[in-house]
Amino acid sequence: WDFEKSDDEPPTLYDFVVWRDTLRSVTELGAWTDVSRNLIVAGGDARPVAIAEITASGFRVAGATPLMGRVLVEADAQTAAPSVVVIGYEVWRTRLGSDPDVLGRTVQLGDENATVVGVMREGFEFPVAHDVWMPLRADMLNQAPRSGPGVTVFGVLAPGATLETAQAELTTIGRNASIEQRLLD
Repeated sequence: WDFEKSDDEPPTLYDFVVWRDTLRSVTELGAWTDVSRNLIVAGGDARPVAIAEITASGFRVAGATPLMGRVLVEADAQTAAPSVVVIGYEVWRTRLGSDPDVLGRTVQLGDENATVVGVMREGFEFPVAHDVWMPLRADMLNQAPRSGPGVTVFGVLAPGATLETAQAELTTIGRNASIEQRLLD
């Protein structure tokens, strides 16, 4: 990863996996990508919602606890895992009528059905004004270098690490990856 070119070249899922597996200056490394789908409820009402496809670590970084149910966990991102969703308080209140039995309910997001496993507390919108959270699937993480959708990566500095040491570590990883890529070409 080359920080000098980062504005032109956003990180990909491949970059995230490499960083997650090698960075020592950052803990709780996670990634997310924006998705917009229609939430379709009984009666055919379909309106778009802002979805974050996100790693489970996002909820730990945000220190988030749900109002009901649970947040996403690593097992939710496995390829064969059932499709699950965590919904925001406003979606629960306005679109699902504050249904106290919403946990376990199936909702339709675009052409995909997902089971509601959690409802977040009022005001929670991590990472950026999101209404719904779905797992960033592990099968999406099996990407080749410089491929896959762009993601936004976040993390928490490890004890004793500074932003400068994390940037230096990322630059070293990026240089090594660049050298490896040139050797393969």
